[in-house]
Amino acid sequence: MSDAQLQRFARGELSGEELEAFERRLDADEGLRAALAKLLSTHNAPTVASAGPVGRVELDNALTFGRELGRGGMATVTLATQGGLERDVAVKRALRDEAHDDALLIQEARLQGVLEHPAIVPVHFIATDEAGRPMVVFKRVEGEPWSGLLRHPEAVEARFGQPALEWHLRVLLTVCDALAFAHARGVIHRDVKPANVMVGSFGEVYLTDWGLGGLLRADAQRGLPCVHDTVGGGTLAYMAPEQLQEARLSEATDLWLVGACLYEVLYGRAPFLGRSRAERVGGLYACSFPPGPRADLVAVAERALAVDPAARFGSMLALKQALEACLRHTDSDRLVRRAGALWRTATAQRERTRADAWVTAGAAAHTLRAALELWPENGAARAFETVLIEGRVGWALEEGQPDVAEALLREHPGPPAGLAGRVRAAVEEAAVMQARARGLDPDIGQRQRVTFLLGVVVMMVVFNSARLVWPALYASRWSLTVSSIAFLVGFGAWSWSHRALLRSSTLNRQLSALVLTTTLAQISTRTTAAMMGWSRAQALTVDLSVVALTMSIGAAVFHSSFVAGAVVCFVGQGLALAFPAAAEPLFGVTSITAVSAVAVGLRSWRRRRVTPARQGGD
Repeated sequence: MSDAQLQRFARGELSGEELEAFERRLDADEGLRAALAKLLSTHNAPTVASAGPVGRVELDNALTFGRELGRGGMATVTLATQGGLERDVAVKRALRDEAHDDALLIQEARLQGVLEHPAIVPVHFIATDEAGRPMVVFKRVEGEPWSGLLRHPEAVEARFGQPALEWHLRVLLTVCDALAFAHARGVIHRDVKPANVMVGSFGEVYLTDWGLGGLLRADAQRGLPCVHDTVGGGTLAYMAPEQLQEARLSEATDLWLVGACLYEVLYGRAPFLGRSRAERVGGLYACSFPPGPRADLVAVAERALAVDPAARFGSMLALKQALEACLRHTDSDRLVRRAGALWRTATAQRERTRADAWVTAGAAAHTLRAALELWPENGAARAFETVLIEGRVGWALEEGQPDVAEALLREHPGPPAGLAGRVRAAVEEAAVMQARARGLDPDIGQRQRVTFLLGVVVMMVVFNSARLVWPALYASRWSLTVSSIAFLVGFGAWSWSHRALLRSSTLNRQLSALVLTTTLAQISTRTTAAMMGWSRAQALTVDLSVVALTMSIGAAVFHSSFVAGAVVCFVGQGLALAFPAAAEPLFGVTSITAVSAVAVGLRSWRRRRVTPARQGGD
């Protein structure tokens, strides 16, 4: 088989029968498989561009030294460039040319080398200089000590874009992470302080200077230093009581030191700054906590700085969790301030556009709720919650929305008693007003009301027709009175059959009362006419004036449709006075026409529909 076919297969250009034939040969020919494997390995190998000569790459770790980066009591740190990788590194060397110092330097490097953590500067390797003295090569960290940043809160806020206290707490949390990692491996630091924390150019945080650190329990096989082999190490302004007493150290020692860092964050100075060793050893172990800083952070610092190690936090992780809770408190306070700003904006907006004000006030409430979720015991948030709920409920009551006020009040776990009473009274008053409005709503029972009136018309037709068909029944002077009483009985029976309708609304009850009043007035006038010996024409003419008067009252207190009935009655009365002989038929036609006109008017009566105002206007 040709090399060309092998190359075509390698490039994926074979297909169909040609590909099947090649794969069969590949299965049967071991030499072909070897040739293909060699071709593929060559085909996939990386290549170097041949545009120019390729320089030789230096693979040694030669160091080219630059300027000195720092100097301490035990060592110097110099900037260098590592050959081969061409990277900047930091090289630490013992300050004194003594075997003991060199041994300590190597121990520190080995200890730091086993603590591979993002917040601990990594050790690249250990080398020797021309004199054979050890040099420890670290990652070069470009930054500045945290201690310098603690003195310039404005610079911190400008550089990192967050409140200085919050940023410093986050730095301390990173330090806790590094120490918790070390404690899990049996190592303590013993010299935690802001000066031993480096902050990189991009905000990276490193816990440095592990020269006093070591194992809590000696382990000869690991070859790492043990803290119990040396005593008295540390920085006086931060040292824990057990360090001063040269007592047995533990993870609680680092807890104290982190508490001392927190103290400096809160008060701007180390807890024992300016105190001599004699003063401290003489009994000055406990810290003083002047008033001023946030109480929750002071409580954490007090516990971390307890003289008795057993009274401190149980672990570095427990201390970290307490600090995280305080950080949530910081977030909660920021949200409370944000909610306050929103509420002030809403109050100003209400003078212009109420709809916008309600939206902004709702945003303030949601923001405050988030603050309380982060810190339910936030006193400032609880106090502002009362202000906010009183304001929003007050708005709802002013705008005549007691149902909204009641819903808002339910969001408050313990509303003020006076406010709850105002809302309850407003809700009850609104219920009464709604009941009144419902009673005066013409839409309720409108069809049944017209039917009821038509029934009254039918009764009137029947009674007036009877007067015309059987005039002998009305020959007596008391016949009109008797007729009215009979009509009253019929009306009573008709009203009883429609009692549910008449009870359903105030309007229906008023309508029934108006008909009843008219009938009783007719009975009174007709009885008077009979007693005084008036003619039927006179009695019916007076009747029309009575009906016209009650119709006028109905127009004033009930509905304008009664105007038509009153006009018809007055016209009928005028005709009856002009044509006394026709008074009786005129009375029947007039009364029936008047009630029918009222029924027609009531049939078209509807509740006036109010078009909602455009949102945003008053």
